[in-house]
Amino acid sequence: MSLMQRVQRRARREILNRTAGVRGVAKAAIIGCGQISPGHLSGFNESGVATVVAVSDVRAGAMASLVRHYPTIRAFRDYRTLINEMHPDVVSICTWPQHHLEIVRVAAQLGVKGILCEKPMALEMREVEEMIDVCRSAGVKLAIGHQYRFHPYFLHAASLVARGGLGKIIEVRGNIKDSVANNGPHLLDTIRFVLGDRPVRRVAANFERTGDKMNRGWPVEDAARGEITFEDGVVAKVSLGDFSPTFFDIEVVGDKAKPWICWPGDTSEWSEPTHMNFK
Repeated sequence: MSLMQRVQRRARREILNRTAGVRGVAKAAIIGCGQISPGHLSGFNESGVATVVAVSDVRAGAMASLVRHYPTIRAFRDYRTLINEMHPDVVSICTWPQHHLEIVRVAAQLGVKGILCEKPMALEMREVEEMIDVCRSAGVKLAIGHQYRFHPYFLHAASLVARGGLGKIIEVRGNIKDSVANNGPHLLDTIRFVLGDRPVRRVAANFERTGDKMNRGWPVEDAARGEITFEDGVVAKVSLGDFSPTFFDIEVVGDKAKPWICWPGDTSEWSEPTHMNFK
């Protein structure tokens, strides 16, 4: 990001913060103040439709940096107290996935209207299903942090697929570094989005664990390969971790064109524009 872009973002943030009271924006809160939380906080504040009023984490030190940069927000060790006292309209859940279900249950019971939950949504399907049921019953909007659905290149690719611009889809190839639980949701959800969220018939995968790699307190594989077969017969072939030849890329193979979207670098480049080639 250039210096000019940084200045413009800061000016916009200041204007939005100072006018939040007269614009009637939604009140937002962040639960879990790890490395992803600053992105949620700035995203809300720069959206023009919400402003963060409070953060919560069991670790006081984890909240210190956010409070230092945003002195008007309040900090709570207990997210239940935060919700009861601040009455946020929407919360971002940025904790480890093993805590997502419990926080969703409590937030829905205490009257939160919308929940943005970080990926992975959960580590067991029964928890995924319960999160959906809890929010549906309480009339709460639930969204998961699959932001690549909003990247212009993937939006363009999805549009091409939807209008037949690639011809008949033969297959999809996708690669991403790191584990299925960590970066896998980005790859798998983006492939589904590009293909129009068509129904899946079958999933097959194999995992290889050669070391003692951990992610968010859980043992994870070093590499994985898999195939997702959709109801219309299209197959998405994916490679993750050590099996992935690139940091993150997706190629949609049609009989007319093959767009290839690639992030060549590490995570520091994820928020920056990458390149989209046609083969």
